[in-house]
Amino acid sequence: MGRASKFHTIEERHSGRKAASKAYSAANRSQLCERKRALYRKSRSRKGTPYINKDTAIQSLPTALLALASEPLPTSPLFLEASESADNLDESEITQFDGDPPYVAQPPSTEPDGDYLEKMLDVMSGRRARHERQRDAEMECKSHECIERELIDELGEWEALATILETYEASASHNAMARNRLWWRARIVNNLFVAASKIRARGSGE
Repeated sequence: MGRASKFHTIEERHSGRKAASKAYSAANRSQLCERKRALYRKSRSRKGTPYINKDTAIQSLPTALLALASEPLPTSPLFLEASESADNLDESEITQFDGDPPYVAQPPSTEPDGDYLEKMLDVMSGRRARHERQRDAEMECKSHECIERELIDELGEWEALATILETYEASASHNAMARNRLWWRARIVNNLFVAASKIRARGSGE
């Protein structure tokens, strides 16, 4: 017995091919982003450095990163509530954006409008501000070498993400969340750099 055709008209065949092509492109884009990230890490990584000294430690940060890290934080009530406690707001809608892009594609009908997207970004920034405070508190217990190594790794991650976003194509919400991620990655790197620089300064003064 022959297999039933999925599409009965030319229009249905074209629609089917278009949907399959779109799904394939999304999967391909995800794999391409990961390959780009892996290649960039491999080409720029200083992992494996046997020890950190004045020649292997990072002495300065990219201008673009510093500009991002110095951008002011939101002041909206949503940001302040989210930054205060995870119990204040329902953050289940934004947890998928905790990591680096690409993110799982959503139907166009679920794409948030401009006002709602701004609210999502404020809540995400508040969430990341909480994580930043926790990371800064943990940093106080870390050794100088541990901080220097984290700085090297995080700078490499920021540079890799910045490179990917130069050609990143996604929905408006995914683009906005990806750039929010880049911004907060810049803050992580800058905080580590400041901490490492203070320790170096104390060491040179002894």
